[in-house]
Amino acid sequence: MKMVSRFVALVSAAMVLTALVPNSASATTIPVVNPSFEDPAGPFGSSCGAECTFRVGSIPGWSNGGDSGQIQLNTAVNSSEFNYVADETQYAWIGGTAGPISQTVSALALAGTTYTLQVDVGFRKDIFQNSTVTLIVGSNTILAIGIPQEFSGNWSNYTASYTATGLDASQPISISLAVGPATAQSDFDNVRLDATVTPLPSTWLMLLSGFVGLGYFAYRGTKNKAAANAAA
Repeated sequence: MKMVSRFVALVSAAMVLTALVPNSASATTIPVVNPSFEDPAGPFGSSCGAECTFRVGSIPGWSNGGDSGQIQLNTAVNSSEFNYVADETQYAWIGGTAGPISQTVSALALAGTTYTLQVDVGFRKDIFQNSTVTLIVGSNTILAIGIPQEFSGNWSNYTASYTATGLDASQPISISLAVGPATAQSDFDNVRLDATVTPLPSTWLMLLSGFVGLGYFAYRGTKNKAAANAAA
């Protein structure tokens, strides 16, 4: 009977561990429409010299307006703006007076799920740039943080993370890319959004209970064996 009890406790603890591990490590990618701001209809009509072409207008998959659009960099030319494109061949730009570039993804928020937004923000060689990346989950607005690389011609990864609560369940998830204060232009590329399931407190309680039960039966078994040896 004691052997059966210990076996049951061991199996219970293993089942709890099996249930917990996928929850604590399972990250899934949430689809973002046109995350690299590409448009197969290019090249664009306006020229900024041999180094790039651009256009003012709508970006496939995104909501934008005013002074914003896409740029295609000619990486074969030594550019006075960027050293490279963060992802593929095109990226998004916003003029200093334009509204944000935004997108609401198809997924809805789930309680206990952590959403992580990553966006590559550009820093041109020739002008000061101060850009804003925001993750919006329901009524919660989370500002992304990154390391500026002013006047470098490089791109910096900006990240925002938020764990949804029960109040956020079934709420929309949106991405907003905007021009920061005192900025003539902002540039963005390579948008990524991931979801990671966070174990709920009840799951941790189940795990603790399994370990306590396992420890208890192991202790009982050791104690009984010691008593039997002493009586022999």
